[in-house]
Amino acid sequence: MKKLLLSLAVLFLSTTLSYAAENVKVLALEAFDTTNPSRTIEVKVAADAELGRYALYENNILRCEVINVVPPSRGKRNATFNVKLLSIITEDSSAQIDENWIGEYSKTVLSKEELKNIDKGDLALSATKSVGNLFVKGFGQGISFAEGVVENGGKKPIRSGIKKVYKDSPLSYVEKGQELKINTGDIFYFVFKKNK
Repeated sequence: MKKLLLSLAVLFLSTTLSYAAENVKVLALEAFDTTNPSRTIEVKVAADAELGRYALYENNILRCEVINVVPPSRGKRNATFNVKLLSIITEDSSAQIDENWIGEYSKTVLSKEELKNIDKGDLALSATKSVGNLFVKGFGQGISFAEGVVENGGKKPIRSGIKKVYKDSPLSYVEKGQELKINTGDIFYFVFKKNK
């Protein structure tokens, strides 16, 4: 029985490790637009990272094939895209990647330090508003209305409050998300996973 449990644990850990995500901070070397996507994209590594057995250093260039572009959809879901890593280019050489590293675009990735610094008051207020929307009708909308009036700074407070209520309500999720436009020099992340 112990051997079976140990075998299952080793299998689970090896599967988990093979699908662990690696965040790579990059700088766009060229513009990219999801309305007319290019077949490849080159980015410069903006901070040292590791990608399995590959060490990525600042200023290395990643050449990637764009494999999937997801258009914007209802629910305010913005367009996004996935890439397959083709090669890593350094000052001295270029290494072709024979493993199947798939990266997903992400505008931001929170580090452990950033997660620790999240304003717990804002997080609690956000949770209270959503709980209010579900259980105490009007409570969450009342908070949103008050926030909209205060944020406006005295210019058309009622209108501002109503806009804030709409923005925070489930009704606003019928709106479609936006296309993704990356300009040369923009910083973003690729969240890579190794597929078999």
